[in-house]
Amino acid sequence: MSDDDTPYSDADTPRVWCRHLLLCRNVWFDPARMDDGFLLGKLLVQVRPAEGESYPIVFHRLFAFVQLAGDVGTHLFRVRLLRIDRTGYDEEVEVPLGVNDEPLNFGPWEIDLVGEEYFESLAFPLLDIHLLTAGEYEFQLILDETPDAILYRERCYAYQ
Repeated sequence: MSDDDTPYSDADTPRVWCRHLLLCRNVWFDPARMDDGFLLGKLLVQVRPAEGESYPIVFHRLFAFVQLAGDVGTHLFRVRLLRIDRTGYDEEVEVPLGVNDEPLNFGPWEIDLVGEEYFESLAFPLLDIHLLTAGEYEFQLILDETPDAILYRERCYAYQ
Protein backbone atom coordinates (compact mmCIF):
# COMPACT_ATOMS: atom_id res chain seq x y z
CA MET A 1 0.00 0.00 0.00
CA SER A 2 1.06 3.57 -0.59
CA ASP A 3 2.62 5.43 2.31
CA ASP A 4 0.51 8.49 1.45
CA ASP A 5 -0.89 10.34 -1.54
CA THR A 6 2.15 12.55 -1.95
CA PRO A 7 4.29 11.76 -5.00
CA TYR A 8 7.88 10.78 -4.42
CA SER A 9 10.22 13.65 -5.19
CA ASP A 10 13.38 15.29 -4.01
CA ALA A 11 15.37 18.11 -5.55
CA ASP A 12 17.15 15.84 -8.04
CA THR A 13 14.36 13.49 -9.13
CA PRO A 14 11.04 13.80 -10.96
CA ARG A 15 7.70 13.75 -9.16
CA VAL A 16 5.98 10.41 -9.78
CA TRP A 17 2.80 8.84 -8.34
CA CYS A 18 1.65 5.24 -8.24
CA ARG A 19 -2.09 4.86 -7.63
CA HIS A 20 -2.20 1.04 -7.53
CA LEU A 21 0.07 -1.97 -7.60
CA LEU A 22 -1.87 -5.22 -7.95
CA LEU A 23 -0.36 -8.66 -8.48
CA CYS A 24 -2.19 -11.05 -10.77
CA ARG A 25 -1.67 -14.14 -12.91
CA ASN A 26 -3.64 -13.03 -15.96
CA VAL A 27 -4.05 -9.74 -17.82
CA TRP A 28 -6.19 -9.08 -20.87
CA PHE A 29 -6.03 -5.81 -22.79
CA ASP A 30 -8.61 -4.35 -25.15
CA PRO A 31 -6.85 -1.75 -27.36
CA ALA A 32 -10.24 -0.32 -28.37
CA ARG A 33 -10.71 0.89 -24.76
CA MET A 34 -7.51 2.80 -24.01
CA ASP A 35 -8.72 4.33 -20.72
CA ASP A 36 -10.15 1.19 -19.12
CA GLY A 37 -8.95 -1.59 -21.36
CA PHE A 38 -7.36 -3.86 -18.73
CA LEU A 39 -9.05 -6.89 -17.24
CA LEU A 40 -7.13 -8.58 -14.41
CA GLY A 41 -7.55 -12.22 -13.45
CA LYS A 42 -6.46 -14.36 -10.50
CA LEU A 43 -5.37 -11.54 -8.18
CA LEU A 44 -2.61 -12.62 -5.84
CA VAL A 45 -3.05 -11.77 -2.15
CA GLN A 46 -2.20 -15.05 -0.47
CA VAL A 47 -0.93 -18.41 -1.69
CA ARG A 48 -0.28 -21.89 -0.36
CA PRO A 49 1.02 -25.08 -1.99
CA ALA A 50 -1.58 -27.16 -3.82
CA GLU A 51 -2.96 -30.26 -2.10
CA GLY A 52 -0.15 -32.82 -1.69
CA GLU A 53 2.58 -30.35 -2.75
CA SER A 54 5.11 -28.34 -0.76
CA TYR A 55 7.41 -25.36 -1.17
CA PRO A 56 8.82 -23.86 -3.29
CA ILE A 57 5.84 -22.32 -5.06
CA VAL A 58 6.91 -21.33 -8.57
CA PHE A 59 5.18 -18.72 -10.70
CA HIS A 60 6.51 -18.80 -14.25
CA ARG A 61 4.76 -15.49 -14.91
CA LEU A 62 2.96 -12.92 -12.78
CA PHE A 63 2.00 -9.37 -13.62
CA ALA A 64 2.39 -6.21 -11.56
CA PHE A 65 -0.48 -3.97 -12.68
CA VAL A 66 0.29 -0.33 -11.91
CA GLN A 67 -1.21 3.08 -12.56
CA LEU A 68 1.44 5.81 -12.85
CA ALA A 69 1.43 9.58 -13.30
CA GLY A 70 3.97 12.31 -12.79
CA ASP A 71 6.30 14.75 -14.43
CA VAL A 72 6.24 14.59 -18.22
CA GLY A 73 9.05 12.48 -19.62
CA THR A 74 10.49 9.01 -19.91
CA HIS A 75 11.13 7.21 -16.63
CA LEU A 76 12.56 3.79 -15.74
CA PHE A 77 10.74 1.55 -13.27
CA ARG A 78 11.64 -1.74 -11.58
CA VAL A 79 9.83 -4.14 -9.32
CA ARG A 80 11.80 -5.58 -6.40
CA LEU A 81 10.77 -8.74 -4.52
CA LEU A 82 11.90 -9.56 -1.00
CA ARG A 83 10.78 -11.58 1.99
CA ILE A 84 9.80 -9.88 5.24
CA ASP A 85 11.03 -11.59 8.42
CA ARG A 86 10.25 -10.46 11.96
CA THR A 87 12.61 -10.26 14.91
CA GLY A 88 11.73 -11.36 18.44
CA TYR A 89 10.63 -7.76 19.03
CA ASP A 90 8.26 -7.89 16.00
CA GLU A 91 10.49 -5.55 13.99
CA GLU A 92 10.46 -6.12 10.24
CA VAL A 93 13.63 -7.19 8.46
CA GLU A 94 13.86 -7.16 4.65
CA VAL A 95 15.49 -10.33 3.30
CA PRO A 96 16.89 -10.09 -0.26
CA LEU A 97 15.98 -13.01 -2.53
CA GLY A 98 18.57 -12.53 -5.27
CA VAL A 99 22.01 -14.02 -5.78
CA ASN A 100 24.69 -13.04 -3.22
CA ASP A 101 22.12 -11.42 -0.95
CA GLU A 102 21.23 -8.88 -3.62
CA PRO A 103 17.64 -7.73 -4.14
CA LEU A 104 15.64 -9.65 -6.74
CA ASN A 105 14.74 -7.03 -9.35
CA PHE A 106 12.50 -7.19 -12.42
CA GLY A 107 12.72 -4.69 -15.25
CA PRO A 108 13.64 -2.00 -15.98
CA TRP A 109 10.70 -0.76 -17.99
CA GLU A 110 10.95 2.54 -19.83
CA ILE A 111 7.63 4.38 -19.50
CA ASP A 112 6.54 7.73 -20.95
CA LEU A 113 4.42 9.71 -18.52
CA VAL A 114 2.27 12.50 -19.93
CA GLY A 115 1.66 14.52 -16.78
CA GLU A 116 0.06 14.67 -13.38
CA GLU A 117 -3.58 14.50 -14.48
CA TYR A 118 -3.52 11.31 -16.59
CA PHE A 119 -2.61 7.94 -15.07
CA GLU A 120 -0.93 5.39 -17.34
CA SER A 121 -2.18 1.83 -16.72
CA LEU A 122 0.47 -0.83 -17.31
CA ALA A 123 1.08 -4.51 -16.60
CA PHE A 124 4.74 -5.36 -15.97
CA PRO A 125 5.58 -9.07 -16.47
CA LEU A 126 7.45 -10.74 -13.60
CA LEU A 127 9.04 -14.01 -14.70
CA ASP A 128 10.21 -17.08 -12.76
CA ILE A 129 9.31 -16.19 -9.18
CA HIS A 130 10.18 -18.80 -6.55
CA LEU A 131 8.63 -18.49 -3.09
CA LEU A 132 10.93 -20.86 -1.23
CA THR A 133 9.14 -20.94 2.14
CA ALA A 134 5.98 -19.87 3.85
CA GLY A 135 6.12 -16.26 4.97
CA GLU A 136 5.42 -12.68 4.05
CA TYR A 137 6.69 -11.33 0.72
CA GLU A 138 6.78 -7.75 -0.50
CA PHE A 139 6.76 -6.43 -4.05
CA GLN A 140 8.14 -2.87 -4.29
CA LEU A 141 7.75 -0.50 -7.22
CA ILE A 142 11.00 1.44 -7.63
CA LEU A 143 11.66 4.60 -9.64
CA ASP A 144 14.99 3.69 -11.28
CA GLU A 145 16.35 7.24 -11.12
CA THR A 146 16.22 6.86 -7.33
CA PRO A 147 16.63 3.13 -6.49
CA ASP A 148 16.05 3.67 -2.76
CA ALA A 149 12.72 5.43 -3.41
CA ILE A 150 9.87 2.97 -3.07
CA LEU A 151 6.79 4.30 -4.86
CA TYR A 152 4.45 1.54 -3.74
CA ARG A 153 4.50 -1.69 -1.74
CA GLU A 154 2.25 -4.73 -2.06
CA ARG A 155 2.41 -7.71 0.29
CA CYS A 156 1.65 -11.34 -0.50
CA TYR A 157 1.29 -13.98 2.22
CA ALA A 158 2.47 -17.54 1.63
CA TYR A 159 0.89 -20.05 4.01
CA GLN A 160 1.61 -23.72 4.81
